[in-house]
Amino acid sequence: MCKKESDPLAEISKFSKEFNLSDENFSKKSVGAGQEQYIDKSITRSREKGQWIILQNCQNNPSFLYLLEERILETAIYIKSLENKKKKKDDDEEEDDEEQKIKIDPKFRFWFTCNVMQWPT
Repeated sequence: MCKKESDPLAEISKFSKEFNLSDENFSKKSVGAGQEQYIDKSITRSREKGQWIILQNCQNNPSFLYLLEERILETAIYIKSLENKKKKKDDDEEEDDEEQKIKIDPKFRFWFTCNVMQWPT
């Protein structure tokens, strides 16, 4: 079996430099057991501040993937609702309660990695 490894963190860090992103706006977290609340707060903080967050080693906590899926869907739904509101902005400029629940800075980026084991063929 040929083992080929890559370091996505290095590539994402390099990519962030192209956007003049400082280290304080680039958050790296390693996913481990029992860290769900800590990482969930980090995701929320990153969304609000427009930071990039990379969650590494997601394979180490498979139950965390449910929370991760929830945050991704929540973010996507919110962004889609903002797009729809921009289209309707001329009709009504009233804010609803949903906008108060979540705040997402447009600079926010969300990355996650996992190590996938290859089985011998």
